[in-house]
Amino acid sequence: MATVLAPRIYGLDAICAAAASQSQSQGAAEFARRLYERVADRDLAAAPMEQRAAAAVCLLNFARRRLPGIAKVRVFNPTLADHGFESRHTIVQIVNDDMPFLVDSITNELNRREISVHLLAHPVMAVRRDLDGDLIEVATEAGERARPESMMHIEIDRQAEPEVLDELAATLARVLGEVRMAVEDWPALRRACLDSLEDLMAGSGTAHTEQEEFLCWLESNHFTFLGHRRYRYVDDATHPGGLRYDLIPGSALGILRRDEVHLFDAGLGGGEAMARFARGPQQLMIVKTDRLSLVHRTGGMDCVIVKTHDPDGRVTGERRLVGLFTSTAYHAMVREVPLLRGRVDSVLRRAGLDPNSHDGKALLAILDSYPRDELFQIDEDTLYKHALGILQLQERRRVALFTRRDAVGRFATCLVFAPRERFDAALSERFCHLLQEAWHGKVISITGASSDESALARALYTLKLDRPNAPTPDLVALEQALAEAATSWNDRLRAALQAKLGDAEGRAAARTWRGYFPPVYRDSFDADHAVADIEPLQAALAGAPFGVRLNRDPGLPPHRFSVRLFHPGEPIALSDILPLAENLGLRVLSEAPFLLGAEAAPSGVALQVLSVETADQSAVDLIAVGERFAETLDRLWAGAMENDGLNRLVLGAGLAWREVALLRAYAKYLRQAGIAFSQDYMERVLTAYPAIVRGMIDLFRARLDPALGEARSDRRAERIDSVEAALSGAVEAVATLDEDRILRRFLNAVRCTLRTNYWQRDTAGEVKEWISFKVDSRAIDDLPAPRPLVEIFVYSPRMEGIHLRGGRVARGGIRWSDRREDFRTEILGLMKTQIVKNAVIVPTGSKGGFYVKRPPQGGSREQLQAEGVFCYQTLIRGLLDLTDNYIAGAVKPPPQVVRHDGDDPYLVVAADKGTATFSDIANALARDYGFWLDDAFASGGSAGYDHKKMGITARGAWESVKRHFRELGTDIQRTPFTVAGVGDMSGDVFGNGMLLSRQIKLVAAFDHRHIFIDPSPDPEISWAERKRLFELARSSWMDYDKKLLSAGGGLYERTAKSITLSEAACAALGIEQPVTTPIDLMRAILKAPVDLLYFGGIGTYVKSSGESNAEAGDRTNDALRINAADVRARVVGEGANLGFTQRGRIEAALAGRRINTDALDNSAGVDTSDHEVNIKIVTGTAIERDQLDVADRDALLFGMTDEIASLVLRHNYQQSQAISIAEAQAGEEHDRLERFMRALERQGRLDRAVEFLPDSAAMRARAQNRQYLTRPELCVLLAYAKIDLAEQILNSDLPDDPLLESELLRYFPTTLEQKFESAIRDHRLRREITTLQVVNSMVNRCGPTFVRSVGQRTGASAAAIARAFAVVRDAWNLRDLWTDIEALDESLKAEAQIRMLVASQRFLIRTVQWTLRRLPQPIDTLAATDQLGTAVAALGDLHPTMIGPAETAALNERGATFEALGAPPAVARRAASLETLASAGDLMLAARANGCSIEDAARLYFRLGERLSLAALAIGAQKLPREGQWPAQAALSMADELAALHADLLGSVLRAAGADGAADPDVALSRWAEGRPLALERVDRLKEELSGTGQLDLAMLSVTTTELRSLV
Repeated sequence: MATVLAPRIYGLDAICAAAASQSQSQGAAEFARRLYERVADRDLAAAPMEQRAAAAVCLLNFARRRLPGIAKVRVFNPTLADHGFESRHTIVQIVNDDMPFLVDSITNELNRREISVHLLAHPVMAVRRDLDGDLIEVATEAGERARPESMMHIEIDRQAEPEVLDELAATLARVLGEVRMAVEDWPALRRACLDSLEDLMAGSGTAHTEQEEFLCWLESNHFTFLGHRRYRYVDDATHPGGLRYDLIPGSALGILRRDEVHLFDAGLGGGEAMARFARGPQQLMIVKTDRLSLVHRTGGMDCVIVKTHDPDGRVTGERRLVGLFTSTAYHAMVREVPLLRGRVDSVLRRAGLDPNSHDGKALLAILDSYPRDELFQIDEDTLYKHALGILQLQERRRVALFTRRDAVGRFATCLVFAPRERFDAALSERFCHLLQEAWHGKVISITGASSDESALARALYTLKLDRPNAPTPDLVALEQALAEAATSWNDRLRAALQAKLGDAEGRAAARTWRGYFPPVYRDSFDADHAVADIEPLQAALAGAPFGVRLNRDPGLPPHRFSVRLFHPGEPIALSDILPLAENLGLRVLSEAPFLLGAEAAPSGVALQVLSVETADQSAVDLIAVGERFAETLDRLWAGAMENDGLNRLVLGAGLAWREVALLRAYAKYLRQAGIAFSQDYMERVLTAYPAIVRGMIDLFRARLDPALGEARSDRRAERIDSVEAALSGAVEAVATLDEDRILRRFLNAVRCTLRTNYWQRDTAGEVKEWISFKVDSRAIDDLPAPRPLVEIFVYSPRMEGIHLRGGRVARGGIRWSDRREDFRTEILGLMKTQIVKNAVIVPTGSKGGFYVKRPPQGGSREQLQAEGVFCYQTLIRGLLDLTDNYIAGAVKPPPQVVRHDGDDPYLVVAADKGTATFSDIANALARDYGFWLDDAFASGGSAGYDHKKMGITARGAWESVKRHFRELGTDIQRTPFTVAGVGDMSGDVFGNGMLLSRQIKLVAAFDHRHIFIDPSPDPEISWAERKRLFELARSSWMDYDKKLLSAGGGLYERTAKSITLSEAACAALGIEQPVTTPIDLMRAILKAPVDLLYFGGIGTYVKSSGESNAEAGDRTNDALRINAADVRARVVGEGANLGFTQRGRIEAALAGRRINTDALDNSAGVDTSDHEVNIKIVTGTAIERDQLDVADRDALLFGMTDEIASLVLRHNYQQSQAISIAEAQAGEEHDRLERFMRALERQGRLDRAVEFLPDSAAMRARAQNRQYLTRPELCVLLAYAKIDLAEQILNSDLPDDPLLESELLRYFPTTLEQKFESAIRDHRLRREITTLQVVNSMVNRCGPTFVRSVGQRTGASAAAIARAFAVVRDAWNLRDLWTDIEALDESLKAEAQIRMLVASQRFLIRTVQWTLRRLPQPIDTLAATDQLGTAVAALGDLHPTMIGPAETAALNERGATFEALGAPPAVARRAASLETLASAGDLMLAARANGCSIEDAARLYFRLGERLSLAALAIGAQKLPREGQWPAQAALSMADELAALHADLLGSVLRAAGADGAADPDVALSRWAEGRPLALERVDRLKEELSGTGQLDLAMLSVTTTELRSLV
């Protein structure tokens, strides 16, 4: 049975078929077969058959024309268009006459370039060509007409650049050219060799026989001849050695035919050494050429130089035969090679050894295995020494070195022996390095030899010297260096550890640690490095997370060194290391990673060795800064230090890591404080001025280091002066303005620092993770308005926080901010609002906030919350670190804190956005610190009032909402009304607010998750469902029972793409398009035509038309924010903060919307917290005095919840009422309000731009347009009036007035007053609470301009005015009247209420002024109150018999006016009576001065008024124009003058009547008139004239009062 050949794996037939189809030539298929038939199937299969076929066709086309004797070469990247195929490789195609050495010469050149060959097809084909070189056919075999040609198709690594392709093609053509020259001249070269034999014989004796036989041996196929030249020696003193080499024409053969081919580099091929050979007795010399061979083999060529002689035997020149010893020459036995055998025999003879002896055989073996190239070139003496030296090694495991310089000084060879088990590539590399350094040359080849039978390995290193006259190194020292390099690394480790620890301990340590260092480490570092690395390695194995060691290897410049990082387990990613290094001012040049660990160890330690240099090439003193640098890296990796450009100061300014952290804290603070420069720019400036930065740190230490004593110690002052003097000159030398500004701002911040915790330690004695410092906000440069009194900035790598305080006694919440870049701006705005809001409580406003800088990436809600709690705790700790304490009744400063301010023990905080549940956390920290406020530190904790359960914030805001509607004529507790809002029922303010009336019809609402729409809700049903949601934990609008929604209602996700609304929903929201986006729907809700727009959620949703979204300061809600002009709700209630911008509120108010401010609406929360704090201070005192058990305190506290709520809501009620009164008088008060603002501005208390209040020009314009101040603006001024007044009163003795003790007690619940009155009276904030009570009462009842106006008219101080107010209020029992007026709320008689309250306010202005003018100052408040109260009581119910018919008629008329507005008669009469009762003070003084009763004085007073028509004149004064400052002043002065004139006239009448006539008005007036007939006659005539004039003007009144004054 015939055997069928297995088909090839790759289809060669298919390639041939494809070639035939691609080419029009019939021979293409056969050509392809011949091309690829010897190529391995696997190589062929690496590309598609079509590509192989196209490549074959391409080569065939390339070969179609070639001139004889010329090689065709091309190198290209094939394309379909040009070559018919594409390839991922570059193609080399060669067509040449067949000759030896073609393939190996080509591949050698490609290998020299490190270009990989992927396919090599190189068949020799018999080719017939015509005379023009055109291809006729490819024959099956060579013959007469078919000559063999080499066809090469080579695929190599892709070369992209066209220049590279061209250069490679040119080089390959040059290689082929040299091959051709060598092959063509092969016979001639062999003849030249034989000719050189004749030349040698012409000058030889018997001594040259060996050389002659050597030449014959060369010619006998032991040498591949490549070239030949013949030179003539010519004496020439201008050439080295006095000898010139003239080339004999026509002697050049082979590759030396080309003149440009030089065997030796310039300056190295001739010279003295070659001249010595020429003039010496030696006839033949073998040397290596500098030029590398392009033919057959790479490497230097062998050059056999043979002298030539004339017939007389004189030396005439030399021949140079160039080529390569063949492999036969290298493998021949040394005793069979002429020239070498003689040397060997000579060495044996000189050694005196029997060739058959052991040593003789050993020596012969050494010579036989000696590097053959060396044997050809070495001289006999050197060979003898080397051979005996090798023999004497006796297989000892040591390093030996044998060297030789070549005859012409261009090369040195070093034969090195080393223990075989240690000799590897790494050791060889080290040998290379040592040899190159010693010889000042470069190793150009390494030839190795080793035998499993030998204990020694051998390597021959050939070095090309930098210069021929380079000195020979110290060979003993060099051999020692090589031996040291070959010494076992473990041996060196043991020796180093023994040197450090002693013999025994060192050996034990070596046994322990040697297994931890892998071979790659040993190859890289010596044992000394390992000894130094053991300590951080041991620490890492013990659990240390990070270790650092620095070192600088010898020879490195001072700006370079190594950083060695130790990390358990896996190495640190280089991407994590590079930013750290860069910000330390370093460039990482290289990284070498190692894994250190013993085989038995469960895990290793990653060592990363970074070679670094300073970016600015500055030197680094590792001894000085190494420890600081290592600690900095350790802190950076541990996360205890941030990574930014300031870290360059560790090396640049020599700062420690914590000093850098301190500067970073100031930089972060200045960024928050609004400095105009970026963090990056500030970093660059600071690093550019290291000396100044060092001075900043010195100044910080001089001012605040506790080691220097008290803040004002002489030692500290001297140190500060010294540092400041040095800094002054340095800063003045700063060239650019921006850099100067930055440096001065930093220095200013340091100078304004009042306290710092920088020197405090934690319980473990370590520095704290955070740095906090307290800043004098009033002194720091360029701080945005409004400026707090002080602020504390807390910095750590995980958070930044700030606490701004408007005064020494201040309170406010701590917010979890999401505004990293400007959280201080956010907190400042909130502090400003808080100051206004806190006008109703004891402390002024403060606010704090923090930003979480490292939230857990991809962490859960719980993980994020945990990080937030940690950052909150850090802020609180930073605050407490700097706060004084009360201990045993005395102020105690915090430890290790220098205080540049006075005692400051009052610090309280509260919850805010993101921190609603953090009060217990803060109180726990206060307890840890032993802070005197204990759990009063943060109100609202588990042992405090739960604001949500109380609903206090919403209830407070609801007081404002009810007032708005009441003044619109609607009782929202009884009448259904529509509401739209922001929030959901799970929230405190929104949830509680939407349950405060069962008449609420919540039409629409949204929160951060969902949108709620209920177009026509049933009030009762919807109220019940909202209550259910409120009580459901973590509810959302999606939990609302959809079945209870009215027709067309819906619940929607804010993430929905679009929402389709019902017609009912569109109608309810006042929109036309039913399909909308969630954003547009929420905007529509804000614009909805509802009765109330209620804010109970976080965010700023409404701005003014003139504001940008950026100015609103709430980027989260930019997309849905609307303009206030678009608000259609009748009333706005701001239960939450910042629902509107202030300018938005003003715009809405001007458009007719009823709106206050958030500060006024939602002040109940802060008011409740303040009460809680002050109650806890009382109970704390009671506990200290054993008047209260600790266990009973909480029950007592919670038992007063309802009364606390009543006290707080009373404030909300009164404040909103005060705004309504101020609004009612806005036109009349317009000018006084303008003057009030100007006065505050002069004192630096008010910045109208910050508070968005109109400037003077705007005030004038608004007066002309009768567009007076709006409620939001009046809210601000009401608060500023309280703030201004509180400070003045607190700085006076008024809070200590006995009359006001009741004010202190009224602040607290009655239960507390009854049980702990003494503790209340001893309250640490007793004066502040008293001041608060007085201020609230006076400003709420009398308006914001009251004190200033009265002060301007009377010259009295604020304290005196407040005393007078308290006297009048109590003497006239005004509180009872106010209570009666306020009781009319439910009757919806708001206008009547406002008119009566305005009447009481005017009454107060008049009577307080009277009190200040007529009673002795300072007022004895108790006596004055009693006396005036008696006078008021004496007037009784103002019976007509007492006040007369005219006053009775006027009183009735005033009462009727109030009654017409809906006031009950009794209340109307009491309010109307105030004007009449204002005379009580004058009556009291007149009665006392004239010895009559008040009743008698009263009857006479009113009778006198009727006689002189004084009531009509007073009415006329009241009707005088009051628009503008001076008309108003004139009208008021006239009213005051008339009142004073009436009192003076009464005194005049009483004096004339005498004691017996005062009881009868007729008698008294008769006696008085008897002495003034003419004056009375003039007055009567004037009265008649005035009666016919209608309206009285100022001139008439002035003339009349002058005439009346003549009657006194």
